[in-house]
Amino acid sequence: MVQLPSAPVRATWVFMAINVIMFVVCILKGMSVMGSSENDALVLIELGAKWSPLMDIGGEWWRLLTATVLHGGLVHIGFNMYALYALGPTVERFYGSLLFSVIYLIAGIGGAWASYTFGDLRGPSIGASGAIFGLIGCLIGFFLTARSVLGDFARQNLRQMVGTAAINLIIGLSLSSVIDNYAHIGGMVMGLALGYALAPRLAYIADWFKPRIEARAPAPIRWLSVVAALIFVVGATWFVHTQRMADSSSRALLENFYQAWIQSAR
Repeated sequence: MVQLPSAPVRATWVFMAINVIMFVVCILKGMSVMGSSENDALVLIELGAKWSPLMDIGGEWWRLLTATVLHGGLVHIGFNMYALYALGPTVERFYGSLLFSVIYLIAGIGGAWASYTFGDLRGPSIGASGAIFGLIGCLIGFFLTARSVLGDFARQNLRQMVGTAAINLIIGLSLSSVIDNYAHIGGMVMGLALGYALAPRLAYIADWFKPRIEARAPAPIRWLSVVAALIFVVGATWFVHTQRMADSSSRALLENFYQAWIQSAR
């Protein structure tokens, strides 16, 4: 039986541990375990939730990253960590720990950017779901590139990943009042683009004694896709920010929330 190349799984467990540790920190800071207290949003904003007033007015752009390791309750982190447990090892075995980490982090930031750009100016957003949808997009990209070598296996898994993405997006749209669909879509698109660009190119080696499939690392020039993704996020964020600051009503709304936060923090 011909087996696919498989890298060791390490980064998945590291990201899971970071998310769990940050959830414990949230609890210790006063957030309710089930995310049912009115004080929960304040704790999450304090610890780094994506919240436009503190980004546009306060300049705290690091929240595009820190929001991806925060969760609003046990159910929230439970679903996301199960999804990371289910998807992460597969992606990491195909791509290796370094590329997996790059794709996971940039997909998470891309999801937070989409939430910042298209979401509610007033409400905070948190969660690893943008990064996890990025893993779904990444697998779609991988199986797209692997069809010529893996044949029906790649096409079957491609259909499965597309179906998984569609079902989860439909569920998200039906629960749009509590689910940040912009983060899901943004993360998946970013993961698909990077997953396709950075996918290892598979080659079938028809050795008489040991037929095998070898994975060839993506050409160094493909790393430009990572640079392009980061430039896009920075440039698009700056464009949206400048547009908001130029709009008097948006700026006034953001400043009011920012001042209210400053007063409550004293």
